[in-house]
Amino acid sequence: RSPELEPYLQRDEIEVRRVGEVDVELRDDGAHVAFGRDRIRFPLTSRHQAQNALTALAAYDALGLPLDRVQEAADRVELSRWRGEELALPGGGVAINDAYNANPSSMRAALEHLAERGTGRKLAVLGGMAELGEHAERYHREIGALADELGIEVIAVGDLARAYGAATWVPDGSAAVAAVRERLLPGDTVLVKASRALALEGVAPALANGL
Repeated sequence: RSPELEPYLQRDEIEVRRVGEVDVELRDDGAHVAFGRDRIRFPLTSRHQAQNALTALAAYDALGLPLDRVQEAADRVELSRWRGEELALPGGGVAINDAYNANPSSMRAALEHLAERGTGRKLAVLGGMAELGEHAERYHREIGALADELGIEVIAVGDLARAYGAATWVPDGSAAVAAVRERLLPGDTVLVKASRALALEGVAPALANGL
């Protein structure tokens, strides 16, 4: 719930439907989301993506649209480019290309998803989160602390990312690729996430292609 939105939600002409914590089971074939008495399967790999799907389902239901074709529509869901794309790494392991954008909420969700992944070490190439105003440094410190708590090694990229407090800092994406390669072991999972201005979308493909 956003305090900034509450005054607008009190208007009589607005019907509010709140979506609570998503009931989701992650399986090999995707995310199975509880919706009423049904479970809808989405070709998604993380809980925060499933939360977005549940919000879309709630909007669909609010419009009075028939639910009998929801699964058919869910089967056609595709992630936008650079939003959680998974690329196989040489020698095993996965790179998660989530470099389209970042804010504290999505960064937290991405790190928690990374921590839930299977065996192997977890590395995160994290650029700064832009346009956070006067509290930017605090938000970055909190994300850095979360990564440390989850046992994720962070490679920080760019000036804003210094506030993560990571042991490794690099100036740009090319340096991030080199830093990951120095550490990468078979079976590792690498998350790449940053605000759009950092343009880190090429990091995961470079790692996957051995460039």
